[in-house]
Amino acid sequence: MISLCLLSPRDCLLAIVISVPANKQFSAHKHAFLSALAAECNVPALTLEATTSSGAAIVSPDDIIRITPTMLADPLADEKLERRINSYKKDKLILAGETSEGAVTFTAISALVRGFDVYVIDDLCSGSSAYVHQLAMQRLVQAGAILTTTSQLQAEWGATRLQPAAVPETGKVSEQARF
Repeated sequence: MISLCLLSPRDCLLAIVISVPANKQFSAHKHAFLSALAAECNVPALTLEATTSSGAAIVSPDDIIRITPTMLADPLADEKLERRINSYKKDKLILAGETSEGAVTFTAISALVRGFDVYVIDDLCSGSSAYVHQLAMQRLVQAGAILTTTSQLQAEWGATRLQPAAVPETGKVSEQARF
């Protein structure tokens, strides 16, 4: 028997991490694309803004959460942010954004420590250089995160919406559904 292990939109929360002021590395186009993909697949999405101002997390009604320097090493240690993320009752956190070696890494590790399955969209993250990005991704894999790509995420979210007919309640792929 083969166990089906695709990302289901019903289990996922998307977090887009951006730096403020923006580095222009994570473009508005990428942000809009991810937001649209999440909306199309009924996946809740949050924007986490890594700012240079200090203080507690600012949680706004439009799903933009500001991460301050005092929170950067462990963003989910902030009660407001942790409560907000836990309110979605999702066990898989999908991350993309900037900077790979900073806010993305720390957000991923913070979520891993709290028991989330963390998936990082490698091709939608950016670092201060390609080499630094590559090392940050290696560090995340070492910590337990799973790297994925935009096309893989699209395929899995699209495929999982079609799975109920092919997959019995046990979560195993039926003989007829094998490739």
